[in-house]
Amino acid sequence: MQNVRFRDIGLIDYKEAWDFQEILFQELIARKIKNRSLPVSEQELQDHYLIFCEHPHVFTLGRSGEEKNLLVNSVQLKGIQASFYKNNRGGDITYHGPGQIVILRFRSHVLKGHPDDEVTDRRVEGGIHV
Repeated sequence: MQNVRFRDIGLIDYKEAWDFQEILFQELIARKIKNRSLPVSEQELQDHYLIFCEHPHVFTLGRSGEEKNLLVNSVQLKGIQASFYKNNRGGDITYHGPGQIVILRFRSHVLKGHPDDEVTDRRVEGGIHV
């Protein structure tokens, strides 16, 4: 049986939410490493997470994007009280803001063809505008 933990972290700055995700990600990895040295009967269950949040106005740039695609400069960002962050996710420029629910999922799964080699998956599932 697998555990899925639901967390609503509310309206939160993008960087704070990113840091929170990094903590969860490191915990999952540490548990996986610990479990590798234990018999199956003694291993801890991996927690999966479904996290809901909203961000103040923010633009993000993914690793496959280009900063020239952000159509506002730093003065304009400040004028609209928006933040800008580069991240290591795919994609180009993305906007998140109040009223848009961002759903993040963290889960462990086994790679097909590699039954003993688990991978931790971390991705943004999408945004829901309310």
